[in-house]
Amino acid sequence: MSVSPLSRTISCVPHRLRLLVSALLFVAAVWPSLANGQTANGMINVTITGSGQGTFKMALAQPLGGDPGLASQLQELVRQNLAILPIVDLLPDSAILGGTTLNAYQGDAIDFNRFQLAGANYVVTTGWPAPGTVELRVYDAFSRTLLVGKQYTGLAAAALPKVADRFCGSWLESLHLSPDLYRASLAYVAAGSNRNVFAARPNGRDKRQITSLNGQCMSPAWSPDARSIAFTHLSNRYNSLGVWSGGQVRTMRYPGNLVIGPFYLASGQLAASIAVKPSPGIYLLGSNLQPSQTLVEDNAINTSPRFDRSGTRMVFVSDRYGSPQIMLKDGGGIRRLTTSGWNTDPTISPDGTMVAFTRQTGGGHRLFRIDLTGGGETQISFGPGSDEQPAFLTDSYFVAFTSSRAGSKQLYLTTKDGLEPKPLPLGGATFPAWGITEAP
Repeated sequence: MSVSPLSRTISCVPHRLRLLVSALLFVAAVWPSLANGQTANGMINVTITGSGQGTFKMALAQPLGGDPGLASQLQELVRQNLAILPIVDLLPDSAILGGTTLNAYQGDAIDFNRFQLAGANYVVTTGWPAPGTVELRVYDAFSRTLLVGKQYTGLAAAALPKVADRFCGSWLESLHLSPDLYRASLAYVAAGSNRNVFAARPNGRDKRQITSLNGQCMSPAWSPDARSIAFTHLSNRYNSLGVWSGGQVRTMRYPGNLVIGPFYLASGQLAASIAVKPSPGIYLLGSNLQPSQTLVEDNAINTSPRFDRSGTRMVFVSDRYGSPQIMLKDGGGIRRLTTSGWNTDPTISPDGTMVAFTRQTGGGHRLFRIDLTGGGETQISFGPGSDEQPAFLTDSYFVAFTSSRAGSKQLYLTTKDGLEPKPLPLGGATFPAWGITEAP
C-alpha cells in the first residue's frame, strides 16, 4: 500500500466547528455549520461535554467502482472503526431516504439532500477510480464542504485494515483529536475459568492471547515500546508479578506474597505496590524486578500507582485516612485528591491534567474525573450496573473502562467528558490498558 504524495491530502478547506453542550445542543447538533468559524490551519476544533450528548451523526455512502469484494470489505472496516467512537452516532442505511447509493462520490454531484433529511452531520464517500486505488472523503452534509480527503494506491486485501485505520485517524485529526485510537491496542483480562491476559485493537481486530497461566491475571500494563506487558498473577498459593516479553512470561514472587497494580513509566521503568514491609508500599523496580527505589512507604496500604507521561506525577490509592482515597504524589509532596467515600482504580491522563477513578455509590460503582488545573470533580459514567477501572488513551481524551451495564463485564469506550459509552467488541473482559502498537 502507498499514499500518493500528490494526493495524500485531496483537500481540507478552512473549517472550524465548536460544539458546546448546553440547552441549545439540539440546534448545534442539527445545524453544525451555524457553529463554524475559521482557523489558521484549516482544522476543526471540537469541544464536547456531557453524558450521551454532543455526538455527530454520520452516514456512509455505498462505495462506487472497484472490485466489489475489496470495496465491501473496506466499507465494513471503516464502519467498524466509526462504530466504537463515543462522539459518533452512525446512521443505518435504512435511515437515509432514497438509500446510500449515489451517482458520484465527490464534489457537487453528490446528493447531500437525502443525508440532510436524515439529520446526518457528516457523510463518508468512497470511490475506486482505478484497480487498487481508493479515495475516501468526509463531507459536512449541510455546508457540503470537503473536510478530509485521502487517496491510497497499490492496495490488496491485506492492506485494507491499515487504510481504514489511517483514514479514520485522519478524520479524528481534522477534529483536533489524536489518531492514536487507531494505532493502539488494549491489553485486558479475558473472562473465563483462567483469567488470562489478551491484547486486541479496540475495534476487535488482531486479537491474541498473551498469557496461558492457571489462576487469575489482573492489572496488565504495556511498556512504552509495547514490547512487554506487566501484570499481577494470583494462583492458589502465590501472588506474583508477571512480565510478558518476547513471547515469554516471567513471574516473580516477593517475601510478603503481595504485588498489586504494576505500571510502566515513560522511561521504561516498572513500578508496583509490593508488601516489602507489613503494609504494601510503592517502589520502582530494577531490571531484576527487585525494588530499587522507594516511592511511598508508611504504615498505610498504598497501591495502584499510575504515572503521567512526564513521570513526575503519580496517583495511587491509600487507606491512610481510614478508607481508600486517591492521592497525588507530585515531585516530593503528596496530597489527597478525594475526601469521602470509597475510591479506587485511579488513572492519570498522560498530559498530567486529569485523574479518573472509581467511586462506590448507592447505585453501583461510577467513574469520576478530577481536573488538576482547578476544575473540580465531575462524574463521567452513569451506569446501569457498575463502571470500573478507567484507563486514559495516550491522547488524554478517550477513556476505556470495565462495565457490567449489559450484564456481564466487558470493555467500553467513553471520553474525558463522559459521552455515552460505546461497547468494544472484545467479549467478556476487565482491566483495560492502552499501548501504542503501530508506528505512525
